[in-house]
Amino acid sequence: MKLLLHCYGKPATVIFYIFNPLNSSCENLKKWHTKLVGISNFIKVGSHMNFFNAVKICFVKYTNFSDRANRSEYWLFSLFLGIVYTVAWIIDGGPWGPLYSTSLVIFIIPSIAVCVRRLHDVNRSGWWYLLIITIIGCIPLIYWSLRRGDEGDNRFGSEPSAQ
Repeated sequence: MKLLLHCYGKPATVIFYIFNPLNSSCENLKKWHTKLVGISNFIKVGSHMNFFNAVKICFVKYTNFSDRANRSEYWLFSLFLGIVYTVAWIIDGGPWGPLYSTSLVIFIIPSIAVCVRRLHDVNRSGWWYLLIITIIGCIPLIYWSLRRGDEGDNRFGSEPSAQ
């Protein structure tokens, strides 16, 4: 995922960066960028969708199981869910507290919908999402969610654009 950080007033593009508060200089960021630029075409976000737009789109389309979702929409909404679940876990003091359980119930339909739309973007049927029931089935789902979507139209509709 492409991340824009500011170091000493100048933007620095980073693919992945493990934050170490003791050693967070621009030179360190440039080193990580040059090491990982080779895999950037596989991981780099293609469209420039921001975090809040992705979350908004996923909630607006929470019952839409027929369109397509690009990688940034899917992964930014997954990040949002991770933050919400982590905060709920911390507040409840563990799993299955009232806040954590409520957040699971609230976000189950939007998360399934965005996963199905992401599968549609790589020209797979939404029924492939049922592979999540098996442990080994998560491997192709992760691969398909990381893969670049089909360019142009496919059988599930037109290419999603950054909104």
